[in-house]
Amino acid sequence: MLNAPTDLHHRQPLLHDADRLIATAQTLLAHSRVLVARGKARAEARACAAVRYEVSLAREGGIMAPHTPVTILLIDDEPSFVCALARLLRRDGYTVDTVDNGQRALVQLHTQRYDLILCDLHMPVLDGPALYTLLAQQASPLCQRVIFLTGDTLGADSMAFLAQCGQPCLYKPCTAAEVRGLIQQVLGAAAVPSDGS
Repeated sequence: MLNAPTDLHHRQPLLHDADRLIATAQTLLAHSRVLVARGKARAEARACAAVRYEVSLAREGGIMAPHTPVTILLIDDEPSFVCALARLLRRDGYTVDTVDNGQRALVQLHTQRYDLILCDLHMPVLDGPALYTLLAQQASPLCQRVIFLTGDTLGADSMAFLAQCGQPCLYKPCTAAEVRGLIQQVLGAAAVPSDGS
């Protein structure tokens, strides 16, 4: 038979320890709730600051739309040049499609919209000047976003065509800085409305 006062006396420290554990757990729980509330408040403050920053950018004329890559159609029949130039442009964040003549370029232009065209002057099937003439007839706004490429620096026909069309030209071999600079120049000019508004 158990002696009730003795058993209760032995169990009292255990009950006292359990009470302390419950009190500690309640304190920790309350403390964690405070920490979570502070964390939420900080996160909300950061989110509000980010929204305020983006709204101030919009008021100052900043761009709010997500960045979409510029699409470039590279038309050239020299595989090594195409490979090197396409690699450079892709590293710079452009989306690049390549074709080796003007006829294939026309097919691409009917299926895909391009922000810029880099076009060799001398190619088989349909060369640069013939493609440009077709663009002028079918999609004249696109003509302002053409940059010609050529290794022919002495050809009278090439020089006459370039002078007549007024589009810029990169002379092969060209540097990465020349390519980047001319692309930015043409894209910047294309972004400005032609009526001055």
